[in-house]
Amino acid sequence: MNHTFLALQTSLLIAMEMLSGLAEEVERFDTKRGKALVQQALQPHALAVTRALQEVLLVLLPRCQQQAVSRTAAAALRCLLAWLRLGPYVDGGAPGTLLTPGEIRSVAPLLLPALVAALGSGALCERRSITL
Repeated sequence: MNHTFLALQTSLLIAMEMLSGLAEEVERFDTKRGKALVQQALQPHALAVTRALQEVLLVLLPRCQQQAVSRTAAAALRCLLAWLRLGPYVDGGAPGTLLTPGEIRSVAPLLLPALVAALGSGALCERRSITL
């Protein structure tokens, strides 16, 4: 594997793990007020994060047969899921999502088709390293 691609992949992995950790930490907040404030602060960045993750996944998903690539793709998927879970709580205390499917489609139009294609090909299902 190309050393430049491997270095880039490692940098992406670190960045995505940090973004995931940030989103997951917000979910652990005890107070609704504190959680709401952080969600409001992060919400403007959700579109850019989703768009960036689309680009990462479009490059990685076709290469998921390689173990190192599948780890990075898994990190991108976990990151996307963690950021989407940052949504406000709706009536009844059920968690909402940060972006609607329509918003995701408008900022990352290739993301959902790429995920569906990867599921259809088994690229996401056959690797034990990809667990959501």
